[in-house]
Amino acid sequence: MLPTGMSVEELYREHPSRPRNPRLASAMHRARLIEHWGTGTLRIINACESRGMPKPEFVSSMGSFIVRFNRALNEPTSETNNEPSGWQQIALNYIRENGSITTSVFQKLLGVSNRQAYNYLILLVNNKIIERVGSGRSTHYVTSA
Repeated sequence: MLPTGMSVEELYREHPSRPRNPRLASAMHRARLIEHWGTGTLRIINACESRGMPKPEFVSSMGSFIVRFNRALNEPTSETNNEPSGWQQIALNYIRENGSITTSVFQKLLGVSNRQAYNYLILLVNNKIIERVGSGRSTHYVTSA
């Protein structure tokens, strides 16, 4: 749960760090298992936004703290101006510059799992934005004609 006096709303902006166990936090910092404390929620939000995902939802309820990540898979384009979302633009730019893209290249560009990268590419295929070429290890994706 959140530290006493801290609200969920505060997690979406700069806020003071109040580790529950300062000794454990300090030991983890010295062991380089964490960079520093007090920036985690903002870093999570920035990582989601940079990948074209919605902001995560932070919930503190009944002694538990939950972070919900909402997938952008069902949002092929932004609703306001029909422009490609962040991850779509990354894929399309890469294909324009390099002629095609593979799942493994797209995975590295986005910093997501191989499965997530594949799901994004298949969504673009299903929306007829790109086409799948080849099969197995030779599978790659190109822009639709």
